[in-house]
Amino acid sequence: MKRHILLLFLLPFLSCLPFPTPPIPRTTLAPLHPSWVSVGAEPDFQTRVIQSMDGQAVHEPGRVKVPRKNTPIAMLDLVKVLHDGHVEVFGYTPSRRRLAGAVAQVRGENGNGLKVYNHNLGNIGLAPRVQAPFYHYGQGIYLVFPDFKAGAVAYWRTVQRCTMALAAFEQLDPTRAAHAFHRCGYHTTSPTAYAAVLRPLFWSTHKMLEAP
Repeated sequence: MKRHILLLFLLPFLSCLPFPTPPIPRTTLAPLHPSWVSVGAEPDFQTRVIQSMDGQAVHEPGRVKVPRKNTPIAMLDLVKVLHDGHVEVFGYTPSRRRLAGAVAQVRGENGNGLKVYNHNLGNIGLAPRVQAPFYHYGQGIYLVFPDFKAGAVAYWRTVQRCTMALAAFEQLDPTRAAHAFHRCGYHTTSPTAYAAVLRPLFWSTHKMLEAP
């Protein structure tokens, strides 16, 4: 009885505590891939990836499977690499709104930068018949990159086809962006559930980028 009374007393205080936003489910991501990943693209790419994995790669017919390796990235580094990757892909500096959307999405996909594997930003999947280094995680098959620069470029080349999602970020509408990413094939998660994760991350990132 005393425990129940104590719990009722503490409940209003517990409800005010900040709880971490749950990550977007990894196993429901669609195998979307950047357009440059194909047979003959970047001939030394596989070699560089295998060397970065200390020769622990496992060869499969037509593809190269490598061990899953945790490669976390700090928040400021994530902002910079996505900024630079956007410049390389689009040829101009991203707006604060678009950059906030990209950073927020990667934060949701990769556990605030702590659950990035093999420099894959945004959990970019390996499409069928594509010959490229990959790793398994859960039920997913994901691309491997030699560094974060390559991972950022691949992210932007993947989402550039999701024009409605990028437009939604520009209009400060992360909920509509989540639904647009679903329609363009970036993820197969419930758009409502995806938006519930993306929305608070977008606003906190947007506010962070406002700081001088």
